[in-house]
Amino acid sequence: MTWPDAQSYCRQTYIDLSSMIDSYFNTIVANMLTSSNQAWIGLYRNYWTWSNSSTASNLPWGSGQPDDTQNCATIDVSTGSFYSLNCNEQRPFLCSRDVKSSRALRSVKVQLRAGSADLNDPTVQESILQQVREKLLEQGIREEVKLRWKTQPDGEIFHREEETAGYCEKEDCGSV
Repeated sequence: MTWPDAQSYCRQTYIDLSSMIDSYFNTIVANMLTSSNQAWIGLYRNYWTWSNSSTASNLPWGSGQPDDTQNCATIDVSTGSFYSLNCNEQRPFLCSRDVKSSRALRSVKVQLRAGSADLNDPTVQESILQQVREKLLEQGIREEVKLRWKTQPDGEIFHREEETAGYCEKEDCGSV
């Protein structure tokens, strides 16, 4: 793909075009590329910035690079060096995505307003979880998230909260 098309694809499918962190990482990535000499990375000429907006410094440019008439960059598979090219050339490309090395557990307390639904009905519970999944997707959270209800020691998931002290109906409240 062209660099702009590759960036668009990566942003829709993963996170973005890859940003190379250091020479060790560059070498690892270059060794993964066997079918082509060069592949698009997330580096473009706006003072040579990564497409994820992070600062690009100490870049391993190839000999005679960068060519300031070109606006996008590739990584060379044989050397791990960067080369600037015309963004409209067709090249393979590298996408990045966040990889979590360990599972992160998060607990969220859900407070539901009074209603007629039986919250202990598994169908209602699954419907609530589906609504939470949809909200996560709307917020751009696309990585694998497993949602489940936490069962309390008494075997129940939902409990009614007692009304808090100091609560009063409007007619029962004193004047301030």
